[in-house]
Amino acid sequence: MVKLYKSIMVLMLSIITLAANAVNFTINVDDPERVKVSVAYEEKSIVAGDNVFDVAEYSQVVIEAKAGTLIQSIVRTSDGGSEYITNMTSCNLYVSSYNEGETWTVTSGMEADVRTGVCRVTVDDASKVRIQRNGTYSAVTLNDGLNEVRYIPGTETQLMIASSNYGTSLYKVTHNGNTLEAQYNTWYVNLTGDDEVEILANFPDINVPVHFVYADDESKGFITGVTVDATQVDNYNDEDFSVKAGTSITISGNTTDYALDELTINGAPVTYFYGSYTTNITEETTISVKAHKYGTISATLNIDDPANMNVYRGYSYNGELISGLVSGQNTIEVSETNTTISIVPQSGCYITSVTDNEGQSYYADYNGSYTVTLKDGMTVNIVSGAISRDSKAIVYIDNRSAAAQYFSFTRNDHSEVDLKSGYNTVEFYSGDNPMGLSWYGAPYANVFLNGETVAPMYEGSTSYQISVENGDVLKIYLASNPKTYGVTFSMDDKINAGEISVKRDIMTTVADWAGGFSVLQGTQIDIAAENVSVTVNNETVVPVDGIFTFVVSDNTNVSIAIPTAINDTKAADNNGRHYVYNMQGMKILDNADAINSLPAGVYIINGKKVVVRK
Repeated sequence: MVKLYKSIMVLMLSIITLAANAVNFTINVDDPERVKVSVAYEEKSIVAGDNVFDVAEYSQVVIEAKAGTLIQSIVRTSDGGSEYITNMTSCNLYVSSYNEGETWTVTSGMEADVRTGVCRVTVDDASKVRIQRNGTYSAVTLNDGLNEVRYIPGTETQLMIASSNYGTSLYKVTHNGNTLEAQYNTWYVNLTGDDEVEILANFPDINVPVHFVYADDESKGFITGVTVDATQVDNYNDEDFSVKAGTSITISGNTTDYALDELTINGAPVTYFYGSYTTNITEETTISVKAHKYGTISATLNIDDPANMNVYRGYSYNGELISGLVSGQNTIEVSETNTTISIVPQSGCYITSVTDNEGQSYYADYNGSYTVTLKDGMTVNIVSGAISRDSKAIVYIDNRSAAAQYFSFTRNDHSEVDLKSGYNTVEFYSGDNPMGLSWYGAPYANVFLNGETVAPMYEGSTSYQISVENGDVLKIYLASNPKTYGVTFSMDDKINAGEISVKRDIMTTVADWAGGFSVLQGTQIDIAAENVSVTVNNETVVPVDGIFTFVVSDNTNVSIAIPTAINDTKAADNNGRHYVYNMQGMKILDNADAINSLPAGVYIINGKKVVVRK
């Protein structure tokens, strides 16, 4: 019964949710034979008058004109506003709860009834001509001879005329007897209501002179070739060079070795030249060229120590290294096509400053590269140094792989520091600060510097800027929210605490350790002491090189004692036999000559502590 009740409740909630997300609206259509309506990509059956729809919120509604018809307006009843109609043929609506109860009224008409304006267009070769009505961008079908082009007054008030073949031109277009000028091979005819347009697509069969004029002899080297209707010609510099009217000419130029200062065609400047330029020759044409070969500019690099840096032509990733630099002044030349140089510190070095003779300072980008755009006669001063990373910090990570998507720890120069799970010793100098720490994909974000919480650069992020000093301990917990545990000590009365050293996190000496202290989970503790035994929470710790090491994972009690077994162990007897004891005072061997068979560990042999390594 309880399950049935829950099922009914879920169903009712689903119905309420669907109802809340549904939108009810109406489309009023004047003639369903002229319009079709699609909702969520499905065409709907409609009638003249109101058509009521109930659809999911944010559904797409498309209202389209059928063939031979136009949509004149779509008006909202709520505010009287009109919807945008693309080319008078289609309108896209996206309904939301804001449109609940809205009515859209659609007014349509047959093209022949709506296009009441008439323009007479005469064409010699309709196959070469393309016409569109501006306003709706609808195409006009032409025949050779006289055509009546119909248009909508007030909407389609301009005809756009061009060649049907891209890159070619028409010979002439006149409007009411006046010759029109083309704009980028397109003629625009503004309709006034009594219009006669004549289009001559075919050029007269005449030769048209073409003159190439150069500013100087150097400019002549810029042109690398000329084609006439895609056919290469070599005589374009001849005085009698000519082409048929309507011909397409393509001019190619050497933009690698030359700078194009000016290119004009009958005095009109060519604004963009990307290796070539195509123009249609309709009349006698003069092509003027002014260009010069790229030269070099000279600059001086004043360097304190070239061993500290690499200098590149262009950007460093292009790899064009400038070699042979010396301490002091270096004269370099670069092409005026690329006056940029990049200064990058060598590994283990840094750039202190980059300035020019005008006092401008330059700064490193995110890759540590200094980019300078040279000018002729410019001096660039570079001060550098070799890094001495004589400071050390400890960086601990509980689980590096917990940052499944990304992890980064970088110096101030953006160079990466490789960190692994556990403890890492990071060598640095002051210029490495602040260091950058960031990651993605870890379940937790806990960062501590010397036990104090470090906040991210902005709330909710996992990006940090951290400055460290010599001896600092940075801890990063990606896989857990760390707990803090207490470490307490108990000692034999005979032990002198001053002869024992305790460190946490590998390099931090703990003062007054005997009174106990607190640490974050995962902290490593090292105890340096001789002739003692150490147990941690009743577990014996075996020293290595006199160091007792353990990791804190709970509240911890450390017991430091003088093993009674050490005082009781015997030296060699009168027969030359030797005795071997473990640190708990238990006899292991009667014959010390067999110590090679002992496993690795710490033993008392002949009354002395001996470490056996394997």
